[in-house]
Order: sequence, then C-alpha cells, then structure tokens
Amino acid sequence: SRSMSAPSVALGVAAALASAVAYGVNIVYARQATLAGVPPADLVVLRVALMVLCVLAVSRVVGAPFLVSPTGRKPLAILGLLSAGIGLCYFYAVSLVPIGIATLVFYTFPFIIIVASPLLEGEKFSPARLGLFALAFVGLLVALGTRLGAVSVLGIGRALAAAAMAAGQFIAAGRASRAVDQA
Repeated sequence: SRSMSAPSVALGVAAALASAVAYGVNIVYARQATLAGVPPADLVVLRVALMVLCVLAVSRVVGAPFLVSPTGRKPLAILGLLSAGIGLCYFYAVSLVPIGIATLVFYTFPFIIIVASPLLEGEKFSPARLGLFALAFVGLLVALGTRLGAVSVLGIGRALAAAAMAAGQFIAAGRASRAVDQA
C-alpha cells in the first residue's frame, strides 16, 4: 500500500470532482451536438482527444511523467476501449431516445455490477447493496420524471450496451487498481 501526501490526495479529489462535473455536463452538449447532426463517433473521438490533452497538461503541471508500465498497458487498453464503447453507445442512445430515458437505462450499470461481482469477483451477494441501488434508482426516476412513450428499441439497446460496458469498466478498473497496488 502506498502512502500519499495531503497535496496529492487533494489533487486526486479535485481531479475526481472535475471529472464528475465534466462527465455530467458532457452529455447535455453531446445531445445538442447529435441533434445538430454531429455523428456520435466524432463526439467520442473529440471527447477522448480532449481528455488526453487534459491528462497530459495536468501531468506536466504536477511534474509526473505520463508513462504506463508494461503490466499496466493491457488493463489501460481495456479501460480505454470500454470507455470509448460507453461514449459511442450512450451518444447514439441519446440521439434516438429522450435523454431522461437513456440516462435511466444507463444508470442500471450499478445493478449489473451488484449482480456480476459475486460471479466475476467472488464477492458475497449483498441484499443491502441491492436495496441501496433500488432506493437510488427510484430517486433517479423521480428526479428525471421520465415518461415512457414511443421509444426506439435500438436507442434502449444502445443505452443498455453502454450500461454493460460501464459495469465492465468498473470491474476492470478494480482489477487494474489491485494489479498496480501489488506491483
């Protein structure tokens, strides 16, 4: 286990908060862009390019080299592919169905993690986690006020694919993190 200084923890928290805000805001503009005719694949490429530039800039500012060890390359590639897949599927979903429905379907990914973790990670199934997910999901449903109507099955399918890839991303990130901690 690595010990971290207070400034590095603060930087990590700041980066996580900035990432969360960017992730949440990004979809609103992505929806507007897809409605204006920008292909979702182009949005994914632009988003990834911007993210890489931001990571390189932060790396340079804090004086940390942007290097990936040979053992970290495969997990990083898997995370990158899953991230691109999430963006592509989700951007296509919001171009086909209302954003509230796409968001609601996408945020089933914690349920997928709760169900898959005992099978893939050997974790014990937790009814408490399932209950917390249900409570959070109902809150999301109330907040979004989503009304079902005529929706695109393809749009729902793409949102579900994004949810499955997000679950895979979290599981892969956990595995990659454990591999880095053991190195």
